[in-house]
Amino acid sequence: MTSLGSSALCPRCKQVAVVDGRCCYCFERWGNGMEVKLIDVSDWKWVEWAFSRTTHTRHGKVKLTPLQAYLSEHSPIRERVFRFECEWPDYVHQAFTRHHVGVNHYVGTHRHDRGHKEVDSRESLRQHALVINAQGLINMARQRLCFQATPGARQAMAAIRQAVAEVDMDLAFCMVPDCIYRRRCCQPRPCGNFETLKTEYAEYFGGDFGIQ
Repeated sequence: MTSLGSSALCPRCKQVAVVDGRCCYCFERWGNGMEVKLIDVSDWKWVEWAFSRTTHTRHGKVKLTPLQAYLSEHSPIRERVFRFECEWPDYVHQAFTRHHVGVNHYVGTHRHDRGHKEVDSRESLRQHALVINAQGLINMARQRLCFQATPGARQAMAAIRQAVAEVDMDLAFCMVPDCIYRRRCCQPRPCGNFETLKTEYAEYFGGDFGIQ
């Protein structure tokens, strides 16, 4: 079992706080949290099944632990599928629909002849369902936990990460900002938080996970 970080606990919910002092779980100092509900997750046995078909070990156990499988990003982890129901402001919804590999988006219509009553604005809430596999979550987190993403997008991604952590801590551990994943910031205009983030994600950044 792995942990999500190493910084001080949030005084409100006693979970690990993000580096700028705002909690990525209860969203203290963020205002209201983004609503995210985990509906379903596929069984790990389907990842093992996919591994067995690629390694000719149909009647044996997979040698990799879940953490090793996620860190190495072997293709069978795509069989670990999550279904979420979310309700986000329109500008947050638009950021997430940019992601298209390993994820399907089902977004509530804004057509007034189909039951939508509100006047559309940047803050208008939209129903947003995601069906996304483990690889898609790793990829999505790299961009939406980045400090060049909007605060709302980071908040929504942190809520997804926490929902994942409740059922699969190893996968949540691998959902990190792009600079931590790549060991350097590749943004043309860096946010300046890289050194602090290295401390926040120290276990991931400098860990020895037995991957040869």
